[in-house]
Amino acid sequence: MIPSASNEENPTAITWIADEDGARELVGLPKKPAVGLQKSGESSVFVDIYRFCTACLENHVSKAIDDGPSCLFLQCPDPNCRAVIGQDRVNMLVSDEGKIKYKEYLIKSYVEDHKFIKWCPAPNCECAIQYLRGVSYDVTCRCWSNFCWNCLGEAHSPVDCETAANWMLKNISES
Repeated sequence: MIPSASNEENPTAITWIADEDGARELVGLPKKPAVGLQKSGESSVFVDIYRFCTACLENHVSKAIDDGPSCLFLQCPDPNCRAVIGQDRVNMLVSDEGKIKYKEYLIKSYVEDHKFIKWCPAPNCECAIQYLRGVSYDVTCRCWSNFCWNCLGEAHSPVDCETAANWMLKNISES
């Protein structure tokens, strides 16, 4: 962590300098920076400064993945530790199937957290599309589906989304 020019803007920087362990706990970092997660033989694993039975920690991580996307916020199982168990650590502990599920949760989370990335609305398409601001909202996916980025309906440039929706309603009511 690099302190900012003004410590008033970054109180964590002051905490970091005055109390590194306290600052690490505040932001969820391990207490000792170089310890991380290490397998020591087959019988035990370290998370931060805490030692766990390998099978117990593998079970903890695998169950979290089976429980859903909240596994992306997985922490050390010790209630006194706030160290995060990230993707590199997850990959050391779970089966290939668990790694795939975890990666899918990461990708979905990334797409949902970025307002200029959306999933293609075409059936059976798993592509995410990034909108590069332009004149038209009409985009084409790798699956060759054309759609409006804004409303996710059929592409309708140069008509705005509201006019296109009203036109579609009119066509349906006249059918």
